[in-house]
Amino acid sequence: MSTIEYERIRRLNKQIEQIKAVPILYIPSEAARESCILTNRKVEYLALVSFGLNNGEIAYVLLVTESTVKQTLGDIYYKLNALDRANAVNIAWVHNILNTYIITTIIKRYENRIQDMMNNYSEIFDKRKKDIDN
Repeated sequence: MSTIEYERIRRLNKQIEQIKAVPILYIPSEAARESCILTNRKVEYLALVSFGLNNGEIAYVLLVTESTVKQTLGDIYYKLNALDRANAVNIAWVHNILNTYIITTIIKRYENRIQDMMNNYSEIFDKRKKDIDN
């Protein structure tokens, strides 16, 4: 595992700790949630994208295939008229589809899966480092 991957693991672990400490700042109104053009499941995908996970990592966390993630994200981009991941998250944020409360709630819901993924990365990193040292 490269230094870049190791830094990404460290950054994601730090984000998990920050998410745990975030108080609930905003609860969306029922009207705002009803006007949302995305299902709750698609909002979960978008929240994980906003957390910085790639398609493979989202697939691992949500227990779906990577092709399902690609297809679902494509549908989200279409519904939001977004060009890419960053644009979709920005549009969702501006239109209150995503906010701090929603992202925090979703990350906490999948915290164990995200932590398992990070532990797997750490094990791979340690094994590769031992191979290089030998």
